[in-house]
Amino acid sequence: MNIKMILVVVSIPFICFSQRSENVFVQIENGFLFDVFDPKMDINPFSPDMQSNFNGIDDVLQGIKYTLGYKLSEKLSVGINIMEANIAGSNNIESYQTNFNERNVLVNYDLINIYNYKFYTHISYGKIEFSSKRKLVYDGYNIPTNCENCNSDKYSYGVGLSTRLSEYIEVGLNFSRNIVTHDGFDGWDYGSNKDEYLYRSLSLRINLN
Repeated sequence: MNIKMILVVVSIPFICFSQRSENVFVQIENGFLFDVFDPKMDINPFSPDMQSNFNGIDDVLQGIKYTLGYKLSEKLSVGINIMEANIAGSNNIESYQTNFNERNVLVNYDLINIYNYKFYTHISYGKIEFSSKRKLVYDGYNIPTNCENCNSDKYSYGVGLSTRLSEYIEVGLNFSRNIVTHDGFDGWDYGSNKDEYLYRSLSLRINLN
């Protein structure tokens, strides 16, 4: 299903509910994706776990995330989000780039409110679909991948800091660690059963009061 169509379908219950509530919000995040190095994933000694910005290579890519949420209380909110993006990484031998889209349900909990600033934590669980391409670093030669049109479960956890600019608008900084329960997210499955990436973003939240 087209990712825009998914957003429309899952938005309908929230939109209907918002007719009698002042707690619905939408949020847009724009940020950077980093494949993180994990020595536990070095199952193939000839091609270690790949990572973004390896040896100063400029391969950190951007992604935009869209969230529709509902405040259950002053501190607790739930929602759904989607993102379609690319991520890249490399080691001394090879590099990869993966195109993916994800759909998640999430929970946010406010930890501290001081003056006009809010510090919160968030967790999510969802599904991710991805396709990867791999190349040799030496000459750019395309090499086989076993993860075209793959899918997996995914979960994440993180923290954020936001401030309210007006009754309706908040801006914030967000950080999350994302775990894909499929080692082939970077193009080849060596049997570690997971890949991880970081997402660091700026957010704009509009409260639909």
